[in-house]
Amino acid sequence: MPSRDLNKMLTKNNYSEPEIVRGKGYQLSTDIETQPAEQPPAALKEKAPPVERQSVRIRKDLLLRCEQEKLNRKKSGNPMTLGEIIEMAVEEWLDKEEKQ
Repeated sequence: MPSRDLNKMLTKNNYSEPEIVRGKGYQLSTDIETQPAEQPPAALKEKAPPVERQSVRIRKDLLLRCEQEKLNRKKSGNPMTLGEIIEMAVEEWLDKEEKQ
């Protein structure tokens, strides 16, 4: 009985059994039309202007600043966590960039 119910459901939903196509194996026959992929907007196709590569210089500046701050704090007896040192160095760097 369960197989009869399944067959009713399959025929009710217009589902057809897989067909064997020579050289291609099993294929399902469906009524779904394939849509071409949407083209990206023209704005995305245009090339973005080149970005200046400052990240290496920024990282070196921050690392040097962090090392200096770590040594200064160790000497003064008020050690900071690495996160606090990095946060302070980034804030100082941003302030310096805003002034320029």
